[in-house]
Amino acid sequence: MNAVATNATVGTEITRPSEKDLLSGILAEEAFEDIDCSVRQKAIRQDNKAYKAQRPLARGYPVFILLSKYEPISITTAMTEIELLNAFLALIYCHAILWSIGIEHGDISEGNLMFDDVNKKPKLCDFDLSHVRGRDHPSGYSNTGTWAFMAMELLTIDAMNGEVARLYRHDFESFIAVLIWVVFRYRDGKLVSDPPLWLVEWAQLNRYICCAANRKHTFDHIRKGSLAGPTSLSPAMWKVIRGAVTDLQRCINRCEGLAIDIRMMEWAARNRGPDEGEPRTVNKRRKPAPEGHSLAKLKEELKGYDGLVFLDKVLDMWLLSFDGSHGSLFAELLDTHIEDLKTPTGSQS
Repeated sequence: MNAVATNATVGTEITRPSEKDLLSGILAEEAFEDIDCSVRQKAIRQDNKAYKAQRPLARGYPVFILLSKYEPISITTAMTEIELLNAFLALIYCHAILWSIGIEHGDISEGNLMFDDVNKKPKLCDFDLSHVRGRDHPSGYSNTGTWAFMAMELLTIDAMNGEVARLYRHDFESFIAVLIWVVFRYRDGKLVSDPPLWLVEWAQLNRYICCAANRKHTFDHIRKGSLAGPTSLSPAMWKVIRGAVTDLQRCINRCEGLAIDIRMMEWAARNRGPDEGEPRTVNKRRKPAPEGHSLAKLKEELKGYDGLVFLDKVLDMWLLSFDGSHGSLFAELLDTHIEDLKTPTGSQS
């Protein structure tokens, strides 16, 4: 493991010498190839008497910060396909467990998914934009993230105005977006010389609506089979990824349809005539909700897509379809630790 130790002062002084004179004394950097207890004990100051004598007016003391060095998630493209898949499954599992206890990461992106090359485990990093569910936001709903990977539903005017609640499926969609991004942009852990131009279109500066439209265009082509997988992947592995995108798109479309039906039924309920019969105006172009689908049932089904049960709806097949996948193990762990998955809500579709 590689690490960086930084020794810096915290606080201010009543009288402050020039930064030029102090810089060599308050900043130091040393790289350790092997970090063990003896190194930590030696590096962390246990007695500040000498420091106090040298700088009696200092209000702060040196702080020792030890940071592990992780590799970018793109390094998984230098591994076997099953190791790449299992790394993403482990990250999805970790994120789901955190979500189940109220910790919403809020920025699933290439830069925040990393890999420990020593213990061969992926890491979910950077919780600077995370949110603890139940605590008030400054205004509206949280809409953090990196545009190239954010859920398409969050790349809308309403969402940017804080009017769209962040749901579990939004972060999950970001995982799939990062997976597609990584396998097309990297080979053997290195950036390919000619990455697809459509990936660049995912990251339109100052044009978030275009980011969403371009990614949907990519996902549609993957689902229809008109976009071939990268040459570095086997047809079997690409089939697994294509299946994940297909199920994700199917569920997104179902959510959109349910939301429209719910709005129409609520609108109809508000606009019924005095006789409580038909609505005052009827949209003849819109098919009515299927018979037996009450407003309550539609809301219950949509709720099933909004929470962690979404995992069952999307991952069921591709978790288990690749030989050597840890999908079944993660599925059992999720069922064990997440209450929502023990008693799923909403109809399974």
